[in-house]
Amino acid sequence: MRGPLAVTARDVLFAHWPVAPAAVDSVVPDGLSVATHDGRAWLTVVVLEMTGVELGPVRSPTRPFAQINLRTYVTHDGDLGVYFHSLDAGDALAARAGARVWSLPFHAADSEVRRRGETVVVRSRRRRDGARFDVRYRPAGDPSPAEPGSLADFLIERHRYYVEREGGLAVGEIERDPWRLADAEAELRTNTLPAAAGLPEPDGPPTFHYSPRFESTTGRPTSIE
Repeated sequence: MRGPLAVTARDVLFAHWPVAPAAVDSVVPDGLSVATHDGRAWLTVVVLEMTGVELGPVRSPTRPFAQINLRTYVTHDGDLGVYFHSLDAGDALAARAGARVWSLPFHAADSEVRRRGETVVVRSRRRRDGARFDVRYRPAGDPSPAEPGSLADFLIERHRYYVEREGGLAVGEIERDPWRLADAEAELRTNTLPAAAGLPEPDGPPTFHYSPRFESTTGRPTSIE
C-alpha cells in the first residue's frame, strides 16, 4: 500500500492534562525530547468519528468508526511534533493498516458513537487488554482558530508525528487547514488509556476543546538520519 492517507472526521474532542515532564520522558523513545508549555508536559486524548478514509487511489468502504488517540508532545532537533502512545480504532482493518503501513501503535477496539442533538457519546474498549475510554460531550460556543502562541495552539496545531520502529526513529508529515476550535462541555466517565501505556494517572480535570470536523492528509513516516 502506497501513497498518502487522506481522512475526514467529525465531532472531535480534545482532552488535555498537564503532567510532570519526567513522567512522560520515561516512555518516549531515545532521540525525542519532551516538549513543555510553561514548564509542564501534556497528555492529550483525541476522540473522533472517522467518516472517510482514502489510501492513495483506494477509498475504504468501511462504515464510520470511532478512534481514540493518546499522545504527548515532543521535539527532535528543535522540530515540534507529537508522539502517539496508542490509537484505538473501532475498525479492525483500519487498525491493522495503521500499524503495518504507518508504524503507529494502533489497536482494534469495540466502540460506539451515539448522538442526541449536539451531544455525542463515545465508548471504546480495546480488544487486546481491555483499556477503556467513555465520554459524553458537546460544543460550547462557536469554533475559531487557536490564537498563535496560546496553549491551544501548542497542543493542537501540530503537523509532524514521530514513530519508533526497527532501525530507529521516523517522522511523518500531516497536511490540513488550521483547526477551528470551540470550548466543550464534557463528562469523562472512564479513561484507562494512560495506565495501559505505562503513564501515571492524570491529576485534576482536563482542558477540553471541540472541533466540528476536519480533513487531513498524512504522509508515511520516513527514517531520520
